Amino acid sequence: MEFARSVFAVLGDLAARPLAPFVDGATIVYWPYLLAAAALTLGLAMVAGLGTSGGAKTFLHDAFCKKVWWSPSSRADYFYYLINIIVFPILFAPAILAQSAVGGEVSAVLTTIFGAWPEPLFSEAALRIAYTVLFFVAYDFGRYAAHWSLHTYPVLWEFHKTHHSAETLTPITSFRQHPVELIVMGLGGNLMGGLATGG
Repeated sequence: MEFARSVFAVLGDLAARPLAPFVDGATIVYWPYLLAAAALTLGLAMVAGLGTSGGAKTFLHDAFCKKVWWSPSSRADYFYYLINIIVFPILFAPAILAQSAVGGEVSAVLTTIFGAWPEPLFSEAALRIAYTVLFFVAYDFGRYAAHWSLHTYPVLWEFHKTHHSAETLTPITSFRQHPVELIVMGLGGNLMGGLATGG
């Protein structure tokens, strides 16, 4: 009975995962953001279309027509969305853990070379602020370097060009990323973040 509950829990999690970004305020497809963007765009279309016939009606037709939402480009976006939301987290878990592993190894090497850390010269609050800034800069630099590599090296560009291939744009287009690209971006940020944590 316990095994059956575990299986149903996993299946329930997998079934709910595609909807998770729409209820997560940290994503760009969080439903209030989408609603606000649609309302703002509709308002601008109405203002721009005041002197023409059917401003709001034309906007609604163009924004929600099958030609946009069921185009080959949009269908590719949905495919990448499902792969990156359901399959990728399972494959990417080791890379997520890599940041703490890198931090632990860097800390161990530095301790071996320089000995135990002396008593800090600054207050705990100052150290936390310094670490936060250092981690943010290091993590962001790692992601920048990874993104630069995706544009620079032909073998990586073959994966990254998927991100630039959309012919129609919807909110789901932001998920149009090859899983290899996501691994490169994740490893770049986690490697540098781990170095900052261990140092």
